[in-house]
This record gives sequence, C-alpha cells and structure tokens, in this order.
Amino acid sequence: MLFHVPELLWGTNWATCQATGQGCGLNFSDPIQSVPSSSVCFQGSVSNYYINVSDVSHVQAGLSFARKHRVPLIVKNTGHDYKGRSSGPGTLALWTHNVQPEIELSANFTPAGCHVGAGKAVTYGAGQQWEGLYKFAEANDIFLVGGSDLTVGAAGGWILGGGHGFLSPKFGLGVDNVLEMKVVLPNGTYVTASRCHNQDLFFALRGGGGSAFGVVWKVTSRAWDTREVQVVNVLFAAASISAYNAFFDLATQNANKWASEGWGGSIFAGGGGRTVIGFQVYNMAISLDDAKASMQPLFDFVASSNNSAQVIESDITSFPTIWQAYQAKLVPILESAGIGVALASRLIPSDLLAESAGQKAVAAALAQISNDLTFPTSASQTDPLSVNYTAPVQILMTAPYGYKPVSPGESFADSSVTPAWRKSTWHAIMIQNFASQADKETISTAFSAVHAAGDKLRALAPDSGAYQNEADVFETDPVGAYWGKENYNKLKAIKNAIDPDNILTCWDCIGSVRTDNRYQCYPDVAGPSNKNSA
Repeated sequence: MLFHVPELLWGTNWATCQATGQGCGLNFSDPIQSVPSSSVCFQGSVSNYYINVSDVSHVQAGLSFARKHRVPLIVKNTGHDYKGRSSGPGTLALWTHNVQPEIELSANFTPAGCHVGAGKAVTYGAGQQWEGLYKFAEANDIFLVGGSDLTVGAAGGWILGGGHGFLSPKFGLGVDNVLEMKVVLPNGTYVTASRCHNQDLFFALRGGGGSAFGVVWKVTSRAWDTREVQVVNVLFAAASISAYNAFFDLATQNANKWASEGWGGSIFAGGGGRTVIGFQVYNMAISLDDAKASMQPLFDFVASSNNSAQVIESDITSFPTIWQAYQAKLVPILESAGIGVALASRLIPSDLLAESAGQKAVAAALAQISNDLTFPTSASQTDPLSVNYTAPVQILMTAPYGYKPVSPGESFADSSVTPAWRKSTWHAIMIQNFASQADKETISTAFSAVHAAGDKLRALAPDSGAYQNEADVFETDPVGAYWGKENYNKLKAIKNAIDPDNILTCWDCIGSVRTDNRYQCYPDVAGPSNKNSA
C-alpha cells in the first residue's frame, strides 16, 4: 500500500518545494511508475526525518527532542492535507498513521468526567482510516458520520478542522459526534478531554485546526443505529452553455429544500470538456417514494433534450446500509492517486439561498468560476473518474443544516468551528488541478486563480466563513473565515497556556506566523498576501 510510505502526500504539490518547482512528483495517471530516469529527484517539502510512532512515549520523546534542540516539528497522519500542514522542509515529523489499535464498540459510552452515558460509541486510534471504520460499522449494524474519501485518517486533521461528510446535514459535523479525545500535549502530558473534563482543550481540539494543541492518540465518536439510505446518482453532459448555467439555477432554487429533507452529497461541475455535471446525494431520513418526489425536478431537468446532450447515469436507488451505498456509488469515482491541486472555498449561507436574488447571484458566480478555472490536460466527456478529477467547481451539500444537539448538555458552543457552518447550506469549493511535475510558474498561477475565484464568493457572502481544511491557502482573513473573532480569542488563550513556545504549529493554525521557515516552500504568489498570521 502506497499509504504506508511516510512521505506520500495526497496533494502531490505539497511534497514539492513549490517556490522553486523542485520535487519528485509521479504521473497521476500512472502512479505505480517512478519518475522518468532523466528527472532529478529533490527532497522538496518532504520532512527530513520521521518518527514512526506506535506508543505514547514515542510522541513524548519526539516533542522533548524538538523542544530541546529547537527542531521544527510537524505531525503527519495520512497526508490528506490541502494546505501543506503535514509536510515541511527541514522538519522532523511525528507519523501517526500506524497507530491503529483494535476498534472498540461501547453500548453506552460515558465520557471522562460525565455521569450520564452518551449512547453507542466507537473508539479508534489516531491512524485509523474511514474505510476500516466503515467496515467495522457495517459488521456491527451501526453507522458513523465520516468523510467521503476512504483513506482519510478519521482522528487526524479531518476531525481537528471540524470534519464534514455526506451525512452531516442530518447527523452533524465530525466534531458534533466526538465524545472524548486522548491527546499528548506539547509539554508531553497525556490527557483526556471531553465535554465534562478538560473542557477548554476539548473545545480547541474540535475545530481549532491542525495539530496546534496536541497530538491526537485516540478518539471516541457517537455511533448511530443503521438504517436504509436513498441514493441519487446523476451524470450528464449539458446540451449547451445556457443549459449548463440553468442547472446552477435549479440547484440553488432547491438547495435549502433538499438540505431540510436530509440530502447530503456532492455536485461536481465543469469537468470533462466544461459542460459535464455530476450529482450524487444520500438521504437516511426519508423513504424511497419521498426521495423520488423530492428529486423529481432534477430528473425532469436531465430528461429534457434541451438540457442534456448525453445522459450517462440517472437513477435513484435504495440500499440497506450506507456502506453498501458507498461501495456501489461512491467508491467507483474516488481518485486512485493524488495530483497537484490548489483550491479555495466558501460556506454559502442559507439566507442567501432563501431568496431569488441570492439564488441567481450564487448560480451566476459558480457558472463564471467554472469557466475561469481549467484543467491543463484533456479529459473524457463520459468517464466519471476523469470528471471528478477535472471539475473546477464542487458543491458539497454537507453543512449541518438540520442537526440538533442530542447528548445531555451538548451545545454548538462546545466546539470551535466557525459559526458560519451552522448558518450555511453548501460548502462550495473551487479547484485548479495541475500536473505533479508542474513548474513553479504553473503552480503560482493555479493558486492565484483559485484565490481570485474565491474572491467572487467572498464578495457574495462577506460575513460567512470557510472550512479550514479545504480553504484558500492564502485566505485573506483566516481568523474571520475559520473561527470567528470570539472563538479565535478563546483558542489563542488556550494555545498560549498549553504551548507558549509554539512547539506545535502549522500554516494558518492558531499561533502560526506565515514567515516561519518551515513554510519556505509555499508557492510564491504575487496577489494574495502570504504574510498574514493566525
């Protein structure tokens, strides 16, 4: 398995020194092959040394060594980081991917310090990936709120940044489902945090971002009883640019309605020749008949020859479990290898999508963005995998639109994610892919392009925010976008108390400074400032 190689990073550009273009990238279309013999491999942004941790004492020793010798330290789990927070030139890395003790299921888990059980829960190690957890859940007639990429580490950056997934509209964000976390603090102390114990740390770990507050060792998350799931899967080539644009009108007009009914999933638009649109959504809250009625406007739109030049897929199916649904519909379109990627994002407020003027403004902006961003190579019009790779716009219907706290005493204020998540319907991502072997000019252009695209949505929703794990590397206002001022002030105080020397830091994490030497390989982008700090 390639993922057992410490230096592998999903966004391959983060293994490259993007400021110089020097790295050792593979061809994403043939990742098993090594780079051409004529190429010269450089260290790039890959850490110089790794500690393959398998015990808490290994983490403690690494932290002590870094503090004593003033060695820049980073934490790497599976390497699915779009902002380069799990790599860095000249760094020592704590590699947590192999921390995978046996997964445990509790019938009624009581978090540390609490006196009332929180119901069914699953406890897993820092390196456990979603595929393993989903298979465990399937075998035990439960399901978990998790990510759509099966190789993402469930207890790594995903949960620390908030964590969203296709089930989030009904069942909440990842941080809403966490009941307890065990973590090694920057001073080496191994502690447990929950809503009832070390509450400030629990607040910081659930949305503070990156590994700024500690190295996660174990997580316990809420488990839900399994239930039937309805899945809509549509892939078509629009008959014209006007039909392509009309799809965005349809999507924005139905956005809040679909979210209120429990639909979660993704729309990827503009790939494979600029007019191909994919739409895949899941619902565990309604029956198959109600699901068909809900999605009839979409099926009618796709069935019209005025809108569709070619319908590749258009169906609605009921599955007994979410894992079976993922295996049938999601897994076939998941990327098998990483590629160079720059992205920006914005959470689209529900209020903006509630009125006709706002719907039209969002639809027009997304249509324009999909025209502005391009993929450097040709792609098949009908291959779902190619379309997924090349789509410049991805609308993730993953905001916790209908979720309400379920545990005794649970409150949205318990977590530090931006409050914009609670007021949004969509998480819109703008993507510019490029080859793994791209030169520094191509890389710089890509990051500038997505930043400019992000400005269009920032202008439409200036008081909203962004999901920090999938955000613009050169986000203009990290504090406002990722946490909000109130959450940030609390996080900064916690950071100062537990890590005054800033031993654990990462790009745009709490306490970070963008001029830190470990960021010297970040792209050289003329437009957006790279001097901001959090």
